[in-house]
Amino acid sequence: MIIPVPHLERLQKAHTIGRQAILASGYSDSQVESLQVSKTVEKHRWAWKPPTTRFVLIAESHVFTTPKDVSYRVDPTFLPQDAQHSPHEFVRLIYCLGYGESEILTPPGLKDNPGTRHFWELFAELAGKLPSKQKKSQHPLSERLNWKVETLKALQERGVWLLDASLHGIYGLKKAPGTEENRLPPKLASQLHEIWWGEYGGYIVDELEPEGIWLVGKDIVKAFQKLEVNVTGWIYQPGAQMTYHLSRESLNQLIKGIEEY
Repeated sequence: MIIPVPHLERLQKAHTIGRQAILASGYSDSQVESLQVSKTVEKHRWAWKPPTTRFVLIAESHVFTTPKDVSYRVDPTFLPQDAQHSPHEFVRLIYCLGYGESEILTPPGLKDNPGTRHFWELFAELAGKLPSKQKKSQHPLSERLNWKVETLKALQERGVWLLDASLHGIYGLKKAPGTEENRLPPKLASQLHEIWWGEYGGYIVDELEPEGIWLVGKDIVKAFQKLEVNVTGWIYQPGAQMTYHLSRESLNQLIKGIEEY
Protein backbone atom coordinates (compact mmCIF):
# COMPACT_ATOMS: atom_id res chain seq x y z
CA MET A 1 0.00 0.00 0.00
CA ILE A 2 1.19 3.51 -0.85
CA ILE A 3 1.47 6.03 1.98
CA PRO A 4 -1.61 8.30 1.74
CA VAL A 5 -0.75 11.90 0.85
CA PRO A 6 -2.03 13.44 4.13
CA HIS A 7 0.16 11.07 6.14
CA LEU A 8 3.13 11.75 3.86
CA GLU A 9 2.74 15.47 4.50
CA ARG A 10 2.59 14.86 8.25
CA LEU A 11 5.67 12.62 7.98
CA GLN A 12 7.65 15.44 6.38
CA LYS A 13 6.64 17.90 9.11
CA ALA A 14 7.36 15.42 11.92
CA HIS A 15 10.75 14.60 10.41
CA THR A 16 11.71 18.29 10.33
CA ILE A 17 10.73 18.82 13.98
CA GLY A 18 12.52 15.63 15.03
CA ARG A 19 15.63 16.67 13.13
CA GLN A 20 15.70 20.00 14.94
CA ALA A 21 15.41 18.22 18.30
CA ILE A 22 18.31 15.89 17.49
CA LEU A 23 20.57 18.73 16.32
CA ALA A 24 19.69 20.76 19.42
CA SER A 25 20.86 17.80 21.53
CA GLY A 26 24.40 18.05 20.17
CA TYR A 27 24.35 15.68 17.23
CA SER A 28 25.89 16.61 13.89
CA ASP A 29 23.93 16.78 10.65
CA SER A 30 25.46 13.47 9.51
CA GLN A 31 24.01 11.83 12.62
CA VAL A 32 20.45 12.73 11.66
CA GLU A 33 18.65 10.39 9.29
CA SER A 34 17.58 12.09 6.09
CA LEU A 35 13.99 12.62 4.99
CA GLN A 36 14.70 10.11 2.21
CA VAL A 37 15.53 7.45 4.80
CA SER A 38 12.39 8.17 6.85
CA LYS A 39 10.20 7.98 3.76
CA THR A 40 11.80 4.72 2.67
CA VAL A 41 11.36 3.17 6.12
CA GLU A 42 7.68 4.08 6.01
CA LYS A 43 7.30 2.78 2.44
CA HIS A 44 8.47 -0.64 3.65
CA ARG A 45 6.10 -0.48 6.61
CA TRP A 46 3.06 0.53 4.56
CA ALA A 47 3.83 -2.20 2.01
CA TRP A 48 2.83 -4.73 4.69
CA LYS A 49 -0.10 -2.86 6.22
CA PRO A 50 -3.06 -5.18 6.88
CA PRO A 51 -6.31 -4.49 4.98
CA THR A 52 -7.92 -4.14 8.41
CA THR A 53 -5.62 -3.37 11.33
CA ARG A 54 -6.88 -4.94 14.56
CA PHE A 55 -3.74 -4.64 16.66
CA VAL A 56 -1.11 -1.92 16.51
CA LEU A 57 2.33 -2.57 17.97
CA ILE A 58 4.37 0.56 18.74
CA ALA A 59 8.09 -0.09 19.14
CA GLU A 60 11.62 1.15 18.48
CA SER A 61 12.51 -1.45 15.85
CA HIS A 62 13.90 0.82 13.12
CA VAL A 63 17.69 1.14 13.39
CA PHE A 64 19.71 4.17 12.23
CA THR A 65 20.16 3.98 8.46
CA THR A 66 22.68 6.04 6.48
CA PRO A 67 22.35 7.46 2.94
CA LYS A 68 24.96 4.89 1.86
CA ASP A 69 22.81 2.10 3.30
CA VAL A 70 19.83 3.26 1.23
CA SER A 71 21.96 3.12 -1.93
CA TYR A 72 21.85 -0.69 -1.69
CA ARG A 73 18.97 -2.43 -3.41
CA VAL A 74 17.07 -5.62 -2.70
CA ASP A 75 17.30 -7.81 -5.80
CA PRO A 76 13.66 -8.78 -6.50
CA THR A 77 14.69 -11.96 -8.30
CA PHE A 78 15.39 -13.48 -4.89
CA LEU A 79 12.00 -12.60 -3.44
CA PRO A 80 8.93 -14.84 -3.41
CA GLN A 81 6.02 -13.69 -5.56
CA ASP A 82 4.09 -12.45 -2.53
CA ALA A 83 6.88 -9.97 -1.74
CA GLN A 84 7.34 -8.50 -5.20
CA HIS A 85 5.36 -5.43 -4.17
CA SER A 86 7.84 -4.48 -1.45
CA PRO A 87 10.25 -1.54 -1.98
CA HIS A 88 13.74 -2.29 -3.27
CA GLU A 89 15.68 0.32 -1.26
CA PHE A 90 17.53 -1.09 1.75
CA VAL A 91 16.77 0.13 5.26
CA ARG A 92 17.40 -1.31 8.71
CA LEU A 93 13.84 -2.34 9.48
CA ILE A 94 12.24 -5.75 9.90
CA TYR A 95 9.82 -5.10 7.02
CA CYS A 96 12.81 -4.76 4.66
CA LEU A 97 13.66 -8.30 3.58
CA GLY A 98 17.25 -7.31 2.86
CA TYR A 99 17.86 -6.46 6.52
CA GLY A 100 19.91 -9.40 7.76
CA GLU A 101 20.13 -10.94 4.27
CA SER A 102 23.09 -9.31 2.52
CA GLU A 103 23.10 -12.01 -0.17
CA ILE A 104 20.07 -10.45 -1.83
CA LEU A 105 21.49 -6.92 -1.88
CA THR A 106 23.16 -5.19 -4.82
CA PRO A 107 25.89 -4.17 -5.11
CA PRO A 108 27.48 -6.77 -2.82
CA GLY A 109 29.62 -5.73 0.12
CA LEU A 110 27.30 -4.25 2.74
CA LYS A 111 28.87 -4.88 6.12
CA ASP A 112 27.27 -4.85 9.56
CA ASN A 113 23.88 -6.21 8.49
CA PRO A 114 22.85 -8.46 11.39
CA GLY A 115 19.10 -8.09 10.95
CA THR A 116 16.70 -8.27 13.86
CA ARG A 117 16.51 -11.85 15.06
CA HIS A 118 14.52 -11.16 18.22
CA PHE A 119 11.83 -9.19 16.41
CA TRP A 120 11.45 -12.01 13.89
CA GLU A 121 10.92 -14.39 16.81
CA LEU A 122 8.18 -12.08 18.10
CA PHE A 123 6.59 -11.77 14.66
CA ALA A 124 6.64 -15.54 14.22
CA GLU A 125 4.92 -16.11 17.54
CA LEU A 126 2.22 -13.52 16.84
CA ALA A 127 1.72 -14.95 13.34
CA GLY A 128 1.63 -18.59 14.42
CA LYS A 129 4.73 -19.34 12.36
CA LEU A 130 7.03 -20.97 14.90
CA PRO A 131 9.53 -22.58 14.80
CA SER A 132 11.75 -19.88 13.39
CA LYS A 133 13.54 -20.54 10.11
CA GLN A 134 16.05 -17.69 10.13
CA LYS A 135 19.26 -19.46 11.16
CA LYS A 136 21.63 -19.39 8.22
CA SER A 137 23.44 -22.49 9.44
CA GLN A 138 20.21 -24.50 9.35
CA HIS A 139 18.09 -22.99 6.57
CA PRO A 140 19.10 -22.00 3.01
CA LEU A 141 18.35 -18.50 1.72
CA SER A 142 15.19 -19.43 -0.19
CA GLU A 143 13.72 -21.20 2.84
CA ARG A 144 14.50 -18.23 5.10
CA LEU A 145 12.93 -15.73 2.73
CA ASN A 146 9.83 -17.87 2.17
CA TRP A 147 9.37 -18.20 5.93
CA LYS A 148 9.77 -14.46 6.49
CA VAL A 149 7.26 -13.61 3.76
CA GLU A 150 4.79 -16.19 5.07
CA THR A 151 5.16 -14.63 8.52
CA LEU A 152 4.50 -11.11 7.22
CA LYS A 153 1.48 -12.34 5.25
CA ALA A 154 0.08 -14.10 8.32
CA LEU A 155 0.42 -10.90 10.34
CA GLN A 156 -1.46 -9.03 7.61
CA GLU A 157 -4.24 -11.62 7.69
CA ARG A 158 -4.43 -11.39 11.48
CA GLY A 159 -4.53 -7.61 11.35
CA VAL A 160 -1.25 -6.96 13.19
CA TRP A 161 0.87 -3.96 12.18
CA LEU A 162 4.13 -2.68 13.66
CA LEU A 163 4.68 1.07 13.94
CA ASP A 164 7.79 2.78 15.27
CA ALA A 165 7.48 5.54 17.85
CA SER A 166 9.95 7.79 16.02
CA LEU A 167 10.72 8.70 12.42
CA HIS A 168 14.39 8.75 13.43
CA GLY A 169 16.19 5.58 14.50
CA ILE A 170 16.45 5.41 18.28
CA TYR A 171 19.09 2.67 18.05
CA GLY A 172 22.19 2.30 15.91
CA LEU A 173 24.21 5.48 16.33
CA LYS A 174 27.76 4.66 17.35
CA LYS A 175 29.00 6.44 20.48
CA ALA A 176 25.86 8.50 20.88
CA PRO A 177 26.61 11.77 22.76
CA GLY A 178 25.68 11.61 26.43
CA THR A 179 25.38 7.85 26.60
CA GLU A 180 27.62 4.81 26.47
CA GLU A 181 24.87 2.77 24.87
CA ASN A 182 23.94 2.36 21.22
CA ARG A 183 20.66 4.20 21.88
CA LEU A 184 19.74 7.86 21.98
CA PRO A 185 19.61 9.38 25.48
CA PRO A 186 16.25 8.75 27.23
CA LYS A 187 15.24 12.42 27.29
CA LEU A 188 15.80 12.84 23.54
CA ALA A 189 14.15 9.50 22.74
CA SER A 190 11.10 10.53 24.75
CA GLN A 191 10.99 13.86 22.93
CA LEU A 192 11.05 12.06 19.57
CA HIS A 193 8.23 9.77 20.73
CA GLU A 194 6.12 12.81 21.59
CA ILE A 195 6.86 14.41 18.20
CA TRP A 196 6.00 11.19 16.37
CA TRP A 197 2.69 10.75 18.18
CA GLY A 198 1.61 14.39 17.99
CA GLU A 199 2.59 15.02 14.38
CA TYR A 200 2.27 11.65 12.64
CA GLY A 201 1.62 8.41 14.51
CA GLY A 202 -1.40 9.57 16.49
CA TYR A 203 -3.26 10.44 13.30
CA ILE A 204 -2.58 6.99 11.86
CA VAL A 205 -3.73 5.15 14.98
CA ASP A 206 -6.86 7.28 15.30
CA GLU A 207 -7.73 6.54 11.69
CA LEU A 208 -7.20 2.80 12.15
CA GLU A 209 -9.39 2.52 15.27
CA PRO A 210 -7.67 -0.76 16.28
CA GLU A 211 -8.97 -3.19 18.88
CA GLY A 212 -5.67 -3.01 20.72
CA ILE A 213 -2.64 -0.72 21.01
CA TRP A 214 0.41 -2.47 22.45
CA LEU A 215 3.73 -0.87 23.32
CA VAL A 216 6.88 -2.90 22.75
CA GLY A 217 9.70 -2.13 25.18
CA LYS A 218 9.66 -0.64 28.65
CA ASP A 219 11.59 2.44 27.49
CA ILE A 220 8.64 3.88 25.57
CA VAL A 221 6.00 3.24 28.25
CA LYS A 222 6.79 6.40 30.24
CA ALA A 223 6.60 8.59 27.15
CA PHE A 224 3.16 7.27 26.26
CA GLN A 225 1.96 7.56 29.84
CA LYS A 226 2.94 11.23 29.70
CA LEU A 227 0.98 11.59 26.46
CA GLU A 228 -2.00 9.93 28.14
CA VAL A 229 -2.42 7.50 25.26
CA ASN A 230 -4.98 4.83 26.10
CA VAL A 231 -2.98 1.67 25.40
CA THR A 232 -4.12 -1.91 25.89
CA GLY A 233 -0.83 -3.03 27.41
CA TRP A 234 2.87 -3.43 26.84
CA ILE A 235 5.36 -6.23 26.33
CA TYR A 236 9.09 -6.34 26.86
CA GLN A 237 11.46 -5.54 24.00
CA PRO A 238 12.26 -8.75 22.12
CA GLY A 239 15.49 -10.17 23.52
CA ALA A 240 15.22 -8.30 26.84
CA GLN A 241 16.88 -10.16 29.69
CA MET A 242 13.83 -10.86 31.82
CA THR A 243 12.55 -13.87 33.73
CA TYR A 244 10.30 -16.16 31.71
CA HIS A 245 7.24 -15.28 33.80
CA LEU A 246 7.66 -11.53 33.40
CA SER A 247 8.36 -11.71 29.67
CA ARG A 248 5.43 -14.07 28.93
CA GLU A 249 2.54 -12.73 30.98
CA SER A 250 1.56 -9.76 28.80
CA LEU A 251 2.72 -11.45 25.61
CA ASN A 252 0.34 -14.33 26.20
CA GLN A 253 -2.49 -11.82 26.64
CA LEU A 254 -1.61 -10.21 23.31
CA ILE A 255 -1.43 -13.57 21.53
CA LYS A 256 -4.81 -14.60 22.97
CA GLY A 257 -6.39 -11.39 21.65
CA ILE A 258 -4.90 -11.87 18.17
CA GLU A 259 -6.06 -15.48 17.95
CA GLU A 260 -9.64 -14.60 18.91
CA TYR A 261 -10.92 -13.59 15.52
